[in-house]
Amino acid sequence: MGSRLAAKFMPFMPVPFSSFNGESVGSSRVIEVPGDARGPGRVTPPEPPMPPKVPTAPRHSFWNAPENVVGKSELGNALSDLGTNPLGRNLNRLEEFGQGAGFSGVIDVESGKFLAYASGETKLANGAAPLNLVEQFGGHQQVNTALSGVLGNTSTNRLGFSLVLDAEGNFAVRFNSALNSANPNVLARTVPESMRQQILDAISKSTGKKAYSAQ
Repeated sequence: MGSRLAAKFMPFMPVPFSSFNGESVGSSRVIEVPGDARGPGRVTPPEPPMPPKVPTAPRHSFWNAPENVVGKSELGNALSDLGTNPLGRNLNRLEEFGQGAGFSGVIDVESGKFLAYASGETKLANGAAPLNLVEQFGGHQQVNTALSGVLGNTSTNRLGFSLVLDAEGNFAVRFNSALNSANPNVLARTVPESMRQQILDAISKSTGKKAYSAQ
């Protein structure tokens, strides 16, 4: 009788198991065997490992982004006020073109940033075709798509315009574009006179050249 009671009430110590009831529990888990005074056995899983921290890349403001962030491909033979030192870059660009060179430009009204690509039959002074050449008709949409990529957003609050390099090296600017019809503040092909000064100022400031309305 004594041996039977000893067998019944003898406590069981926790022991490691690699499997329990046919299920793998891992060598780090501990099984409390049923039958002691504390009630049913319990399986205590190990603490899950902490996930490694992923470094967060710094965010760039494309409105004042360095040229290597903006991307040289978007600025190839282009006029713009994007990136660093736009004045110096644009003066170098203008040396590549001659009188009569035409550009299709788009300005983002909210940020004040613009981008203009050579258009139509425009050639470099050496006779080669410029990079980022767009069509004379429909080119504004191509420029707008590129500007959206650089700024990282799309917007209907943009204005399309064209500029031609005159004999004095200044810009004659016109304000007609189908893009303007999509702007809820315009809803017509032609930019209203009250909205033109922002375009002229942006061109003059970033090129050091006079920009004037030719219509």
